[in-house]
Amino acid sequence: MGCGLSAGELGEKILAALDQAAQMREGCLETAGEYRWEEIVRKVEEHYEGALDHRAPSSSGR
Repeated sequence: MGCGLSAGELGEKILAALDQAAQMREGCLETAGEYRWEEIVRKVEEHYEGALDHRAPSSSGR
């Protein structure tokens, strides 16, 4: 039972996969950077600051 590829074809597929992985590396690192704690904190703070900016004035005058 084999994969149906010759040794040359299999080698080509492996090289193509390695080349594609190298090209995807930058995008993967950029996406991973979005999950750094510094970035998460920045986004959470931005969200809450925006909510505070858009809240209705309280009736107590605060």
